[in-house]
Amino acid sequence: MTQNPLKIDRFHFKRVSEKEKRKVLNIVEPLERFVGEEGLMRFVDVVEGVDMATGMPIKFGKDGWKWQLDVLRTFYRERRLVVLKARQLGVTWLSAIYTLWKALVYPYTRTLIVSRNREQASMTLRNYIGELYRRLPKNLQIGTVAEQAFLLRFRNGSEILTQPSTEDAGRGFTGALAIMDEAAYQPYAELTYLSLKPAVDNGGQLIVLSTAKGVGNFFHRLWAEAVAGKNNFAYLFLPYHLHPNRDEAWREQQRREFPEEWMLAQEYPATVEEAFVMSGRPVFSPLTIDRLMREAKEPIVTPEELAALDPYIQVFQKPQENHFYIVGVDCAEGLIHGDLNAISVIDGITGEQVAEYASRVEAFVFADHIKAVADYYQAANVIVERNGIGAAVIAMLRRLQPTLRLYKPPTGRRRYTTHIVYGWQTTVKTKPLLISALQEGIAKGELKINSKALLDEMAHYQRNEDGSTAAAPGRTDDRLMATALAWYQVRELRNKREQLPVNYYYHAMEVDDVYGWMKEAIRVWEEERARNQLIRPVSEILA
Repeated sequence: MTQNPLKIDRFHFKRVSEKEKRKVLNIVEPLERFVGEEGLMRFVDVVEGVDMATGMPIKFGKDGWKWQLDVLRTFYRERRLVVLKARQLGVTWLSAIYTLWKALVYPYTRTLIVSRNREQASMTLRNYIGELYRRLPKNLQIGTVAEQAFLLRFRNGSEILTQPSTEDAGRGFTGALAIMDEAAYQPYAELTYLSLKPAVDNGGQLIVLSTAKGVGNFFHRLWAEAVAGKNNFAYLFLPYHLHPNRDEAWREQQRREFPEEWMLAQEYPATVEEAFVMSGRPVFSPLTIDRLMREAKEPIVTPEELAALDPYIQVFQKPQENHFYIVGVDCAEGLIHGDLNAISVIDGITGEQVAEYASRVEAFVFADHIKAVADYYQAANVIVERNGIGAAVIAMLRRLQPTLRLYKPPTGRRRYTTHIVYGWQTTVKTKPLLISALQEGIAKGELKINSKALLDEMAHYQRNEDGSTAAAPGRTDDRLMATALAWYQVRELRNKREQLPVNYYYHAMEVDDVYGWMKEAIRVWEEERARNQLIRPVSEILA
């Protein structure tokens, strides 16, 4: 027995009166065979799209790409779905097919599609859904009562609306299906989601589609929570190679044609990680970060001298004889949900990170912890970022240990100096110095990172469209900045090794040679690096 398409179902149907049922009965009879999941599969066999580039017809279903049927089945089965996709896989056509199918087969179905801009919203309705409808067999074209730029209303009472992403998009809508297309690129994606979710909570369906645009944005958070099981969304990833004409040779050709690696990852990702991380314009090569993650040391048991700093500190190596150490410090307000206080300690001879600290303690407690770390490693220099609360931390350190060697910036050509300024001031001019030095140290293999939390920060550290650098939205860069400060000072002191006395670098040393010990130590280390090829592989260099 054929299933009645007017049967009341809380997922697909809106309750209508008997008079309305009789009114549309003569319209829906030819569509009865397209009811349900298998009906959707039969519908795919009769629809036809058009290639926008060549004008040639596009077939779906049995004559198309088989994986597209699985995607449509997923559309049918999941009430909440987030889809991460590569470009040019026909997913827009699939969402248009699904939207048109629901509108034709299930009377009085309201659907809203929110696109990233006005042009795309109009194109979705006119060039995709409208084209599919016009190419249907005549007996399935039930007729329309309104055809506008952003509205298509059928004789059976169903209607399809499209809207551009605005602050009010989706507000006031109630219906059976809502789709957010290219959600990562919608300027008001979060507000749109807040509007649409209540609109479909009473049995409706919400599908969120997009290519990636870095991490930390609304789409990435929705995806990450779906993967972690923190929301009710199913998730689906569609990589570039689902297209039958794309293989590794094709992708290598694309890599040569894109000026930046992140562009390739954004448009044609092979993995979820590549899609999100590399599409965010990463400052540090994801391939290098991945290798450093594998090579990172596990922390050792916290030495007794630093036991009071547990659980905030990780020690990877104890201080070594004839080595000098630099302590980089990034300060925070100590708020529960604020930024982190961070300390990073780097061996000036080997360039290895030997300790890391991160907490949200108050400034006066943090000053005590900085002193403890500096004393343990007999720090040659403690470089504190003095922005914001950093100035107060520096003042506390001066009171706690006046002999602590705090970083002092060069005075330049100032003739008259009324007071000594301590700490590093991060500005739009000085921040690039830190980041470029850190980037170079990582790329050349001169700096070895052991903290996996720091490497995670580096993986999500991005270059903005204006050329500035910052952590991705929702991420932190406190460990990164502390390490950048320490590494910058390591480079500075290495360059000055023929000008400064030995006790500047290592307080416990009692030798007469002014710089020979350090010059020899660095020479030996650099020879060892050359022998062991401790440099970045060529394959990790971004094009």
